[in-house]
Amino acid sequence: MKFKNKAITLLAGIAVGVAVFSTETANASGTSLILKRNAYIYNKNGHRSWLPLTLVYDGTHRKKIFKVRMEYKGNTEKIKGTKYINGKKYYKVAKNRYMKASDFTWNLFATKDGGAPLHKSPTSLSTDEDGVIGGWQIKIREKVNGYDGYVWYRIRKGEWVSSKDTSIPRKAKGAIPPVDTQKDTNTFSTDSQNSVKNETKIPQVTVPAKQHDNQTKAVDKAQYHGNVTDFMDWLSQNSELSDAQKSSAMNAAEIIRGGGDAPSWYSTYVDINDVKDAASADNFAKTLDYYGRTNQIRTGKGIPAMKVSFRMIAKSIVSVDYQKRGGLEHSSYGGFENLASSQDPINAWMREEANWKYNVGINSSLADQEYKGLSGYPFYGGNGYRVAGHYLNLVNINLKSMGYAYLMRESGRNAVAYNGSFSSGDISVDEFVSLARQWLNMVKD
Repeated sequence: MKFKNKAITLLAGIAVGVAVFSTETANASGTSLILKRNAYIYNKNGHRSWLPLTLVYDGTHRKKIFKVRMEYKGNTEKIKGTKYINGKKYYKVAKNRYMKASDFTWNLFATKDGGAPLHKSPTSLSTDEDGVIGGWQIKIREKVNGYDGYVWYRIRKGEWVSSKDTSIPRKAKGAIPPVDTQKDTNTFSTDSQNSVKNETKIPQVTVPAKQHDNQTKAVDKAQYHGNVTDFMDWLSQNSELSDAQKSSAMNAAEIIRGGGDAPSWYSTYVDINDVKDAASADNFAKTLDYYGRTNQIRTGKGIPAMKVSFRMIAKSIVSVDYQKRGGLEHSSYGGFENLASSQDPINAWMREEANWKYNVGINSSLADQEYKGLSGYPFYGGNGYRVAGHYLNLVNINLKSMGYAYLMRESGRNAVAYNGSFSSGDISVDEFVSLARQWLNMVKD
């Protein structure tokens, strides 16, 4: 996401605003603004307002003194009207109390490294991988209470920032729950569209432009020809596989081709004949290391290794192709899904293990729930908890099989999808990787 306006870098990040006026003379009534410095309060004539105080000396003598009325940097004032006094603009904050418009700022400043994550809405756990860029000024159009217990600011259509990611975190008077909280539970009978997905997103790793260019060029010049449907067709004819495995491979190929329960947007985002599509042999090759690393994490914690599900590979390919639309957003087409835009997505998801330990620290009853497929705030984050859902999806003992997919998007940012399933899977990771590399050698240009 690019912004055209000039930047003024303050603190460690970006500037964002609270509201927008179309002209300097627009009526600010009803808007809440933030003081950018300690500021005096004035009366209707532009004179400073004084607050009488009574102090006690030596327990007996009283002396009445006056203190100038003022408010302090970071305080929020609700604007009740606009008034010009001696040609200067003031905002009315109470009866016969005015403050200089110049004492207020439309801006907050993000304190997170690299900026603040953007969300689709104050009730959405989905984030845009770009975030708000450090150093850029962005004005806010609207503010509401968010699911995490903080005030949220809208900066553009479908782009929201939580005040917890700014220099002045604002606790909301009443938090609102995430979208689809009731639907997104970890109990379901199939791994189809009703499956739960991890609706959380981590702040994404920014890949240097030069690295983007190199990756894009690598995709433009394909190392392999064909796509994953060819691989699945090849598996379905492989005499070393069982009839059940062959049938599952055929099923997966049908899903990737858009058959069965293909989503309505399939034809918009999926093009299996494009060398840049997630189904391409080149992008398929990039996923092979993910399977062994996932199982290494699980077995290191005493959790059974997962098998590879051909169906989950197919679902992941279609789901990650949906990310061509921009940003990262779950397509509701996979199983237990993680999405990331990172050169090392597994490491990025595993960083949430520290969040899980934090959550256990504030609620010890969670200690024995780490591998049991937990949901709710300790999973999604909010209500005092930190996001741990990506990590919990990787170590969920109830998940028996998985599939991965990779995509390099036009923006130069990648997208990786992991989907876990309750199904027992089709083949061990070692067997799958061996067969995949055998096929890739056959289709290598």
